[in-house]
Amino acid sequence: MTQSTHAEMPPRYRGDAELARQWAIWGGSAGIAAVISFLYLVFFGDAPPGLLLILAGPFGLSLSVNGWATGTFLDIQRASVGLRLARLFMILGGFAMTAQLVIQLVMAGYFEKWSVDQPEQVGEILRWVWQGGSTVHLDFDVVWDVYLIAAGLIFAWALQNRPGFGWFYTVTGIAAIGALAVAEVWAFPLSPQDAGLPYLFGPLVSL
Repeated sequence: MTQSTHAEMPPRYRGDAELARQWAIWGGSAGIAAVISFLYLVFFGDAPPGLLLILAGPFGLSLSVNGWATGTFLDIQRASVGLRLARLFMILGGFAMTAQLVIQLVMAGYFEKWSVDQPEQVGEILRWVWQGGSTVHLDFDVVWDVYLIAAGLIFAWALQNRPGFGWFYTVTGIAAIGALAVAEVWAFPLSPQDAGLPYLFGPLVSL
């Protein structure tokens, strides 16, 4: 193949700086959207279920986009099978998070409806049913954490030899994800907050 033929070829995927810039913008924007959505969950948790679905629903989707964009951006700089697995993990984790939120909101809406004008004994039964049913969406929370921890460790390790990052980001990233993993294992089958840890511990480490 002659030199002129090489010059006429379109830019390779790995070397396309413009594509890398776009992925970085998408990843950063999705990360900001995830933080905003999470803050709505924390500070407006008493809002009507429909409003919460609009405000909090994008949380899992934003995390999936952030993870895919971050993995692609790093993969453009230096291709890695691990990064491609991490992108898949973030997609699956975002699905689990979205499923958890939707199940939780649907359950809350139905139980609020069923609890209206009920005798105290019926209300007590409904509270017990609610506690048992809550384990369903908490199971999805554990699934989400498993995928998050796996993806986070891969991302952190990949930063050691990427331009603009280095070992500092690798060490701090592994430490943060490791802290989340320890908290999850220590609290299991409860969530870290149900086991007595501050509510924001797990989510903030995740973000």
